[in-house]
Amino acid sequence: MKRIERLSLSRSVPLLAASGALVLGLSIVGFAATSSGYLQQARDSSYAESLATQIAVSISEPLQRSDLLSVRAFLDRYLRQALAAGISILDIEGNPIAAAGDTSEMQLEGFSAPISIGGDIAGRVIVYLDGQQQRESQWRFIFSLSALVGALSLLAYLGAKAIVRRQVEALEQMRSYLTLDNANDFEQSIHENELTALEATIGSLPLELLKAQAPVPSAASDFNERPLLLVHLASLARYVNTLSETNLHRYSRRMQQIIHAAARCYGGTLSVVRPYAIMVTFDDHATESAVLNAINCGRLIALTAKGLQAHTSLSLDVVMAINLCETPVDEQDDVYPALHLQDSIDELRECCLSATSLPALFIPGRLADNEALRADIDLDQMIQESTSGDFLRLQSLRPDRETLLAHQSELIIKRMRPAEKKE
Repeated sequence: MKRIERLSLSRSVPLLAASGALVLGLSIVGFAATSSGYLQQARDSSYAESLATQIAVSISEPLQRSDLLSVRAFLDRYLRQALAAGISILDIEGNPIAAAGDTSEMQLEGFSAPISIGGDIAGRVIVYLDGQQQRESQWRFIFSLSALVGALSLLAYLGAKAIVRRQVEALEQMRSYLTLDNANDFEQSIHENELTALEATIGSLPLELLKAQAPVPSAASDFNERPLLLVHLASLARYVNTLSETNLHRYSRRMQQIIHAAARCYGGTLSVVRPYAIMVTFDDHATESAVLNAINCGRLIALTAKGLQAHTSLSLDVVMAINLCETPVDEQDDVYPALHLQDSIDELRECCLSATSLPALFIPGRLADNEALRADIDLDQMIQESTSGDFLRLQSLRPDRETLLAHQSELIIKRMRPAEKKE
């Protein structure tokens, strides 16, 4: 069974369908053959007993007269007209009186009836039936049904193969969307079964990071804290006066795609708040998951920009900073919804401008002290670099989370590169 499970669905499912149809069909053939044999035996027994009784009545008068020639003539006539193989007449002591046909074969089955003369039993008639013809008919019946079962099993195999082929193509296409190019050949060589290969592909994806966070109900107060990620496009500030309008639009479009792809992974919303600066806000309020989403989003932007840097001649330098800011519960009803965030945005922008090496991600020191985030942040890699506030530069997350982010970054790069043109 395990060997069948390792086979491709295009082979295992048709084989199982054909095997099931064959087993079911042969079971039905067996039941039909057994039932037919019982019915044939009962019919032959009834016929032979009736024939023996009829012969016993017909020959009773010639036997009373001891006219053995008439008895033999009766037996020959019954033998020609009936389906019996042989007929024997025995006296009361079992000695043969007359016989017709073949009565010596061991495979013949005999059916007897008493011969009555004047109310006394004078002997008995034995009618022998040859079962060879019935057995041949029975085998022809079995062979014809078996051939029909074989044809139905072949149709089940071909039908299942045609249906499964479409499903296999859909699974392969689905797996190609989730698998990197450098992993396709490796996984295909290990897993012949499409479901097993798809399961292995899904197992290698950063599903823990891609899970949507459950929304937290709003607090009763007018303001809630929300993580804010400010992305400063350092390279765009340098290129704005040097690139043509077409190249500048293409460059800004690429930067937007990087930030937008990372933000969508973690439920972030983009908005331009300063020249060369984009703000990413997250829906969850004041929860460790929302803060972690902001940190993961920043790291994913940095890794994606660094990965795409090798495929373009222009610099993709970004500087990011994260902080918790108070936002109103019903922000959509405000005439100026970002008014209360201006000081926080200016503080984050000053932090980004003070970075000495790119790309960089800064978080406030109070977030580094959060026990819920200690398991995900590599505290030994955090350094005091910014001259604005208590921001610390985050070098990396824990190794397993960095691996997942790197894999996620490769998926984004793979999706962006077909549309990318060399500057």
